[in-house]
Amino acid sequence: MTMNVRRSILVVTVLLCACCCCARPAGAQGQSAYDFNGDGLGDILWRNTTTGDVSMWFLDGTNIVSATDFYSGLNLNWQIVGTGAFNNDGDTDILLR
Repeated sequence: MTMNVRRSILVVTVLLCACCCCARPAGAQGQSAYDFNGDGLGDILWRNTTTGDVSMWFLDGTNIVSATDFYSGLNLNWQIVGTGAFNNDGDTDILLR
């Protein structure tokens, strides 16, 4: 599956999740939808725009399987600008700028 098709599918997952079944973390904005745990399904990376905290929802479609506080207090000068397999180790990477 190409990146564009995959992102389109994952954006639909984000919209369904945000509208139907679950509340986003307080103060958070969705930063990326990507498969972070390797199960072939889209997950959501959240960033609290006030505190810099980063959290993640692991999904199986529109249901949250688990959630984790990924990083606490990321400097607000840093922005999450993308996700992908940047170093070819098989894991999803987070690109900061």
